Amino acid sequence: MKYLYISILIIASSTVSAQSNREFINNFSKNEANIVYWQLVRDTELTRNELLDAIIESGYFTNIDVTGEKVVCELRPYRLNYEQYSKSGLDLAPAYLTQNLIAGTVIIELSNNRYRTTVKNIRFIDNTLAGLGIVTPIEYWVLNRAQDMKFSLFKNGSELLDKDFRVKTAFKRTEEF
Repeated sequence: MKYLYISILIIASSTVSAQSNREFINNFSKNEANIVYWQLVRDTELTRNELLDAIIESGYFTNIDVTGEKVVCELRPYRLNYEQYSKSGLDLAPAYLTQNLIAGTVIIELSNNRYRTTVKNIRFIDNTLAGLGIVTPIEYWVLNRAQDMKFSLFKNGSELLDKDFRVKTAFKRTEEF
């Protein structure tokens, strides 16, 4: 009987620690300060100037600041077009994606034919009549009081945000006429 209790205790403690150490999904992570960010590294054949031109021409970014091989800019607030990713309003559980505009800080670092894109300071701007303009950070929606991720709430949302951030930060050469 003693071994049964010890076994149950070990299994329960390993389950709890495994859940608290779970990695975020869909290129989202959390740093030591419990700040949620999205990050992706891509290969590119673009030069530094071509990458800068592509960032500007995309129209997704404002306040573009270039320092060496690093670009810091703001994601222009926008409404997520979840239908573009084959989702309807009923399929999409998180209200924070359907009722809010999305904004954030984007850092693009170019190095050796690769660039790393980080979207941090992700926030949602209420776009309903009841709370027009109220800004809420992503951590409010996806972290619980213990600063662990709410997987059930964030699963669908992270998938859609990942797809959307991938589209907005995919830079290619533009065809010249």
